[in-house]
Amino acid sequence: MPVFESTQSTLPEIEPGSPRMRGRQVPLLTVLYHPDPSRIGDTLQVGSREDTLLGRHDGAFSAARGRARPRPLEDRYLSRMPLRLKSAGGGVSVSRPEGVNTVTADGLPLRDARVFSSRELDRGVLLVLARRLVLLLHYAPAQE
Repeated sequence: MPVFESTQSTLPEIEPGSPRMRGRQVPLLTVLYHPDPSRIGDTLQVGSREDTLLGRHDGAFSAARGRARPRPLEDRYLSRMPLRLKSAGGGVSVSRPEGVNTVTADGLPLRDARVFSSRELDRGVLLVLARRLVLLLHYAPAQE
């Protein structure tokens, strides 16, 4: 019987975010906190062809728990002017128009636009909107 040292791995290492591990994954926003607790877990896929709009009345989040129709975040404290998200070059660009209320990404203010890399999406990026809603921007398996 072979003898293995405790420092040897018996499994091949796969770096997070490698094409082999990611397979068919897409950028996704998941609601982590919302004033309406029934919205927690709702998701919105970030598009690659068109901008995905995210605001008070924009962004059709699919329900985590059996709601019939997708619907926007519908929080009265969110700006009517939406953020714009787009999948681009292995990451996601997030644009904040002037006049939109406070947005932070991983605790830092989002002033105008930023591209989050695939590595950042592998780990997940916390977005806080208007100091009231918390979303996770991350990769998730593509839904058939």
